[in-house]
Amino acid sequence: MAARLTGALGTDYNPHLIFVNAIYGYALLPLYHLFPKIGWYYIGEMFAVFLSFTVIGYVLL
Repeated sequence: MAARLTGALGTDYNPHLIFVNAIYGYALLPLYHLFPKIGWYYIGEMFAVFLSFTVIGYVLL
């Protein structure tokens, strides 16, 4: 999905076709229009994983 959004496969940005959660797609579109060379989808995924592990660790402690 990240490759499609960055245009690696030659498609245009369409958050309805690329993301299961269209709200997340619309939130990333301005970032892709400002800085199209940066893989914002991957950065968002890594941030979500980090946040999830932080919350789970906090709850366990």
